Amino acid sequence: MLARDESDALVAGLLCRRHWNYRFVSAVFVDESHGGQGIGAELLAKAEKLALREQCIAMYLDSFDFQAPGFYQKLGFEVFGILKDYPPGHQRYFMVKNLSV
Repeated sequence: MLARDESDALVAGLLCRRHWNYRFVSAVFVDESHGGQGIGAELLAKAEKLALREQCIAMYLDSFDFQAPGFYQKLGFEVFGILKDYPPGHQRYFMVKNLSV
C-alpha cells in the first residue's frame, strides 16, 4: 500500500501479508516531511479493512523502542512480547491487534 502527495511523489508505504488467519505488517514508513499528518494511520486502516475482508482474526507487527510502539498502541495494538537488549540498549516490541470478524 502506498501514499503519494499532490505531485504524485511517494510519501509513505506499508508492506503486509497474510499468514494463516492473521495479517502481518512487516514495514510502515512515512517520509519525515509528511509525519504527523495521519498518513500512517490511514495506511494501517486500509490494511485492517483488507484483513477483515479476508476474515483475519488479528493483525500483528513489531517495533523498536526508538521507532513507534506508542503510535501502534494508540491504534489498538497491544504488546504481547518484548525482546530486551535487541539491539543492545534497546527493546523490540511484538504487538497484536485483535479484529472483530
